[in-house]
Amino acid sequence: MGLAISLIRVCCTSVKQLKTTKDQLRKGKVMLKRVCQSLCLCAIGGLALTGCGDTSLGDNVSINLDPVAQVAKVEVTLSNGLEVNMSGDFPIANGYGTLSFVPATKTDNAKIVISFDLAQAISDQMNGYGIRNQLPNGAPFPVAMTPPLFDIPVTQQGGITVDALAAILPELQVGALVGIPQFKSQYFPAGVSICQNFRDSNNYAYAAVCLYGPGANNEPGGIFVGADFGQVLDNNTIQQSQQIASLQRSHNALMSASVASEIQPLSDAQIVANINKKSWNWTEQKHDPKRQLSGLRGYKALQNAKKILSVKH
Repeated sequence: MGLAISLIRVCCTSVKQLKTTKDQLRKGKVMLKRVCQSLCLCAIGGLALTGCGDTSLGDNVSINLDPVAQVAKVEVTLSNGLEVNMSGDFPIANGYGTLSFVPATKTDNAKIVISFDLAQAISDQMNGYGIRNQLPNGAPFPVAMTPPLFDIPVTQQGGITVDALAAILPELQVGALVGIPQFKSQYFPAGVSICQNFRDSNNYAYAAVCLYGPGANNEPGGIFVGADFGQVLDNNTIQQSQQIASLQRSHNALMSASVASEIQPLSDAQIVANINKKSWNWTEQKHDPKRQLSGLRGYKALQNAKKILSVKH
């Protein structure tokens, strides 16, 4: 009888232990799931947030403006392993400069470089080009930029389209749009953007790198890079050119010959700024109105973007 009671006690204890083990396993699975979700969310925010791993798009941005040469230069160093599948120098229309794609090497990351001839742009006032008030998919430009920007087509190769962006007044801004055909809605959500705003020592956002998804009309997504040099023309020139600035801000900012003839030309404008900046510090800006980048879907989208931009040499 005593043996039977002992066996019953052992069985009861074993059942309790088994139940406890199952509860622990269940709690462990729940905890593991939460940890995985947290890691995924970290990766999503981490396209631009430090502390979540090296998943950023751009490493640093440097800008230079020489008042003697009157050339504004923007140099974007992409993150390790990422680059656009293009190489070489491509002229911007009307002698406005060049847009260059520099492939990665064993010692250096890939770069996108824009050299903009400010004197030439001032001379003919960028007449005849359309403007952009937002990214091609309808997402807003990053806070480092102040639209509108003139849109100047540069080249189209293998489905990749490249446009230069620029504005002179009230501040000099230079940028580029690179449309990549693989950035379709099945790989990266439409209408969204994830940007890194690079900031100087005063925390002023002066440049940006963005990934943007496709548009509603199936226009592919891609990459935006750009920088704001600030007010680089002398005050007298700016005061004389308020009409140009007003036209540039209008929705149909294509300057007609009749209007342009009434405005004092900017060919004698004085560039008073000598600018040199380079920054590794940045903050994230995300446009995701439909929460398409939340959860595992967002993590997968960013992994897709990384694969598309991982060029094999």
